[in-house]
Amino acid sequence: MHGAQTIYYYPRLPAVVGQHFGGDGRANGWASRDAFFILSWTVLLVISAIFMFTPRALRTVPVSLINLPNKDYWLAPERKEESLRFLEREMEWMGVMTVGFIALVLHLAIRANLVPDRRLENGAFVTLLVVFLVATTGWVVRLYRRFANSSSIR
Repeated sequence: MHGAQTIYYYPRLPAVVGQHFGGDGRANGWASRDAFFILSWTVLLVISAIFMFTPRALRTVPVSLINLPNKDYWLAPERKEESLRFLEREMEWMGVMTVGFIALVLHLAIRANLVPDRRLENGAFVTLLVVFLVATTGWVVRLYRRFANSSSIR
């Protein structure tokens, strides 16, 4: 998605773009078009890497360093592989949600720079934020429910 945004919008944006917006939606932080896209790509790639590699790294970390409810039960040798696979899948989904949210917010920022007053669509931003926060809360509840009770395995 961001690749298509970059290809399509880069030549259409002014040389200096708003990259930070105040509560009223007006741009109050500026950067060159190049810096904006470099920063946006860096953020998206770093976040993607964190959500992809962190759960895989758990396989190499001593169990004593993993913070998980009822970890003695869930990370016992007979359940460790299934528990880590579950964490990998969940972290990947959280990564997809986070990268998607950021890509959509970047799209709003790009669109704001295409209008004369450089105003962010606050209604759209708040809607995206609420959806992301609700989804994140659901994700946390799902993780907690999965690992809170050591008597049920899903």
